[in-house]
Amino acid sequence: MAREDSTDETDEAVIDPVEQRLVALAQAGDDEVLAARTDDATIYVPVRPLCTALGLGWSPQLRKIRADEVLAEGTRQLRLQTRGGPQVMLCMDLEAIPLWLAGINPSRVREDLRERLKVYKRWVRKVVYEAFEISALVKAIATEMAAHGGAGRNPYQAVFGELYRRFRVSSYHNIPLRRFGEVMA
Repeated sequence: MAREDSTDETDEAVIDPVEQRLVALAQAGDDEVLAARTDDATIYVPVRPLCTALGLGWSPQLRKIRADEVLAEGTRQLRLQTRGGPQVMLCMDLEAIPLWLAGINPSRVREDLRERLKVYKRWVRKVVYEAFEISALVKAIATEMAAHGGAGRNPYQAVFGELYRRFRVSSYHNIPLRRFGEVMA
């Protein structure tokens, strides 16, 4: 059964994303950011887990987002697959995340989390986009391989096999961002 954010009362339709990623934010230590792409190619990030990671109160941030016309326009209810099962969560368009984060005063964040806030402000948008770009690249390469002589090996297996051989990772999600250029070459 899906858990809905009880503090978010809205009649807005719930969107089921077409793709979802758990993106490692290496610049912030072990932090991971959940992100999802909808059928119109917009990427969304659930707000509540970001609040938790930054030590921010959920209710005050929800009020702040709802009170700001631009931030409110960039939010949607998405049904995301989480470790606890499917959950409907308030998500913000990735393009609006920097605007929301810019409005957070570091002095209102616990001292031990201020550096994390700086990292999120600098890196979240870039890192999430890159994760979806790598995913799109793998799909494009596999599709091209299938179109040009795909009798035999599954093209996705060939791409993943080459990524494993070159980068020694079990998933392209585990390729360090600093090596992103090598994947693109």
